[in-house]
Amino acid sequence: MLKTRIWKKQMIAILFWACCTFLSHTKCIFAHEGHDHGSNTPIAIKKSTVAHLQSILESYKSLYKKVLEQDIQRIPLLAQNIMDAAQSGVQTEKKGEGRYMMEHIFQHAISLKKGETLENAKESLGLISSELFPFFIAWPMQLKENKLRLYHCKNDEKYWFQAENSAPNCPYAHGELSTCTIIEEVAYK
Repeated sequence: MLKTRIWKKQMIAILFWACCTFLSHTKCIFAHEGHDHGSNTPIAIKKSTVAHLQSILESYKSLYKKVLEQDIQRIPLLAQNIMDAAQSGVQTEKKGEGRYMMEHIFQHAISLKKGETLENAKESLGLISSELFPFFIAWPMQLKENKLRLYHCKNDEKYWFQAENSAPNCPYAHGELSTCTIIEEVAYK
């Protein structure tokens, strides 16, 4: 009986040691300093930040339309609107993934405002989309509430959001006659 108890304690100690060793050697991958894209923590924002997110989305929808129309005249104004809303979101969100999202949207909006070509606008649209993507994956009902659909172009491997009542149209297509041949709606339940 004594040997059985000792044996059980030894096995528990070995299992405990093995678990601790395994967990201490797991590798964390960070997309960039201070931002952990590898975590399973969903991006959450405060209720007070939702208004700023909605302002970003309204300007994003207009930006999407302007990129499709290849009209870059109003893009600096739309970029400024996105910058203002993102900056307000940064001030509202004191820490966490929501703040990082707003900071990065702000940075991409600066690039958008400085860009002078349609290609720069497409690139910035893609970068802003990539920042919004994790939020909407974590909270798919927000797509419905904001009357948006999320699409993926397999040609360019990029995502974008557009109004739910319009046919899918890839903003990343190159040239007037070029169209994406494989567009899929990203649906999450």
